[in-house]
Amino acid sequence: MKKCISFLLIIFLLSGCNTEIPIVKEQVPSEKGNITETISENEQFILTVRTEKEEYQVGEPLEITATLAYKGETDTVTVAHSGTPILFETTNLTKDYQFGWAMNTPLYIEDFKKNEPYKTVYSFSGGSYHEGMPGEPYSDDEYREVAKGNLSPGKYEIKAMTKLSVGENPTLNKVELEANIIFTVVE
Repeated sequence: MKKCISFLLIIFLLSGCNTEIPIVKEQVPSEKGNITETISENEQFILTVRTEKEEYQVGEPLEITATLAYKGETDTVTVAHSGTPILFETTNLTKDYQFGWAMNTPLYIEDFKKNEPYKTVYSFSGGSYHEGMPGEPYSDDEYREVAKGNLSPGKYEIKAMTKLSVGENPTLNKVELEANIIFTVVE
C-alpha cells in the first residue's frame, strides 16, 4: 500500500509542474571518449547538437551546430523564449571550468512551423566566474581566451539547451531540453 501511495504522489507532483521530461537518445562515445552528436526530445520538440570533429587543433574554429524542431500535432506552435531558442554552455572538463550562458535580450514570441528546424552555430555566451558557481574558479584571461574561441588543450563539453514556453505566457507550459557533445582540443 505504501508503494502505491508513493507512486501516486510522484505522478501527482510530476503532472503539476508544467515542465516536460525530455527523452535523451543514447550517446555513444568514440574510442577517445568523445560524443559527436546527441538528440534530446519530448512529445513536441527535438533538440540536436553535433560537432563535425572529435578532435580540434588549438586555434582551429569549432564546427558545432544545434537545431531545434517542432514535431507536435499542429502545423505551427507559438513559443516564448529569451534572446535565442538555443543556448550554449561550455565546460573545460580537463580543468573543470564551467562557462554558463547569459541572456542577452528580453522575451521573444515567435511561431515554429512543424518539421522546419531552427539551426544555430555554436558561439560562446558564458558569464564570468563568481563565488558559488559550479566548477573551479578561472581567471579573466582564461575567460577572454575561451570567449574568443581560443581553447587550450583538453577535453570539452558543449551543452545545447532550450528553455522556452509553449504559448505567449513564459510562466506556463515550460519546455526544457538539453543535449551535449564532448570533444578534445590538442596541440
